[in-house]
Amino acid sequence: MTAAQIAAMMDMTEVEVAATAYIEAAQGDVDQALHWAVSDLLAMEAKLSEALRAVSRGYVRGELPAAAA
Repeated sequence: MTAAQIAAMMDMTEVEVAATAYIEAAQGDVDQALHWAVSDLLAMEAKLSEALRAVSRGYVRGELPAAAA
């Protein structure tokens, strides 16, 4: 990577960097890059949704059973 390319990347937004990475990974095939990006986004949304469901929204007062203590 040349200094000019590095400088150009530093001026790019996160979205532009991500888009460029997908397009390079797809060897210039924009349709494939879009497919991968949307697939990754949907997978991340599913993981986030699952993680949010696993988060406790409160607590219960009480004691631990003797075996757990």
